[in-house]
Amino acid sequence: MSDGRAQDDHGPVLPATVPLPAEDQARVSRARTIDRKVIFGALRGVFDLNRAQIESFFHVIDQRISEQNHRTPIVCEVAVYYSDGTSRKFESVTSFSNYSETRNRFPTVVTIHQAYDLRFPDSSESERQSIDIEIRTSESISETIDMVANDRQLRMAGDNVQVMVGNRTGEYGVVTYTINHSRVSWGLDLEGHIKSQIEKILQEPTSVDLALRKVAGPLNLVTTVFVGLYLTNLIIDVFFIFLYQRDGATTEAETLKVAAEYLVNGQIAKFITASLVVAGLFFVFFSSFVSRMTRALVRPKPSFIVLDAGDELRRSERLKKHEKRWLKFAGLLLLDIGVATMLILAEGSILKIFQ
Repeated sequence: MSDGRAQDDHGPVLPATVPLPAEDQARVSRARTIDRKVIFGALRGVFDLNRAQIESFFHVIDQRISEQNHRTPIVCEVAVYYSDGTSRKFESVTSFSNYSETRNRFPTVVTIHQAYDLRFPDSSESERQSIDIEIRTSESISETIDMVANDRQLRMAGDNVQVMVGNRTGEYGVVTYTINHSRVSWGLDLEGHIKSQIEKILQEPTSVDLALRKVAGPLNLVTTVFVGLYLTNLIIDVFFIFLYQRDGATTEAETLKVAAEYLVNGQIAKFITASLVVAGLFFVFFSSFVSRMTRALVRPKPSFIVLDAGDELRRSERLKKHEKRWLKFAGLLLLDIGVATMLILAEGSILKIFQ
């Protein structure tokens, strides 16, 4: 006979419910009635952070809460996620400040978690408030922390926010904040300070960067169509000349005679098909090459988190690679100029080389 307790095939497995004391019941009831709120925001861009700049997020939040609520954090954790998929957690900002990495790995994500028990003027008990900051570089891997990456800025606020996010962060760094709070005015005030701090670390694109972004699209189109089609036509001409010479055609008259024979027996159709296939494959590869080159012109500067000397060295190497975009820009520009010069001055001479 059942006594009302949870059972399985072997009889009762859970004890009967024990009533909570009246004081605990009141505490649980109050916890359920607290109007919990969540504010989530994300800004993306280019940043180059050192250890002190990361710690400044903690100090900005802690200073504001200390001034406004006269409280210190009950929890303060800093976590660093590395390029090899490993991570390390620090129980305080001080331990994070004193840590030095010795292994061959570099940081891709840093998170800061702070929690406070605050008592507001109209509240008789403390209420838990927590803040999370996540700093993700442009080289972060999907195995660390899933991240939102849509427009430059994303903000959500509500009673209960669940964010379904992917790992596409583009090529920018991303900084997000999540504020779990019970007072809207308090949360909005803190959000303003956090956003202000994020905007301080994001670097504005230079005038040169903006100019390269504007010229990248037209340069891609002109080089692909103008240079690509010209070289494709040149390949077709050379291909036909090569085929005719294989049958002993050395003069223009002999070439026409061979072409007439090919036209009669259908051999010319095979040559046309073969030349179009070769030219088509070349055009596809050439357009892919040009697109890859022009994408490098609009690619933003990498975002870094530099905690140690090894990170600084790697940063310098990556920046050198980034500056090579000027060589790619110059190469595409010279290619356009070179083909234009060939069309105007030397096209006939070029074809004679193959005859």
